[in-house]
Amino acid sequence: MEVKSLYHLLALETSFEETVELAANIAEAPIAFISFIDSNYIWLKSQIGIHQKKNDYLDFVKVILGTLQDTEKKTTNYI
Repeated sequence: MEVKSLYHLLALETSFEETVELAANIAEAPIAFISFIDSNYIWLKSQIGIHQKKNDYLDFVKVILGTLQDTEKKTTNYI
């Protein structure tokens, strides 16, 4: 059972890598990534073009999330 579960995880990781490569190619972007975020953690699952320390990446994601939350609050005020 454990080997089957590990195989499934490996296939999922490969799928993330392929998706990131496709996104970077379609957008002609030097950076692309897949990240999962919850209230406590940020998981970087696959990436292209992020060669900085992981903490720099986390700071970038926090800035983006803060911007999105500010935009959401402004939009909610108009509804």
